[in-house]
Amino acid sequence: MKLNGIDYKEASGKLNYNDEGQYILDGFNISELFDKVYYDPNDNYMGFELFNNGKLICDEEGILYKDKNSKKIYVYYIDGISIEDLLWDSIDKNINIKIWRNIYGE
Repeated sequence: MKLNGIDYKEASGKLNYNDEGQYILDGFNISELFDKVYYDPNDNYMGFELFNNGKLICDEEGILYKDKNSKKIYVYYIDGISIEDLLWDSIDKNINIKIWRNIYGE
């Protein structure tokens, strides 16, 4: 969905982790979006909010990048926060996410 020239997505439901190692929420593949942003040659900037039972767990905005987490696995980060570790801890829980980013050339 476009919101004032910004690509915006909101999804709610039980977070699943599939056999391909992807995070799926209400039919929305979060991992594919992260890959799209990370490999975008024009812009890796995005915003991400994660709520669990109405409680804000994460509210980050910045450059999406990969780095090793405490288990020495490369995962996605925004502004020093391991977004994937937060999602991992939320598997099989009912959550709400909001993701936004600028889309150039559209």
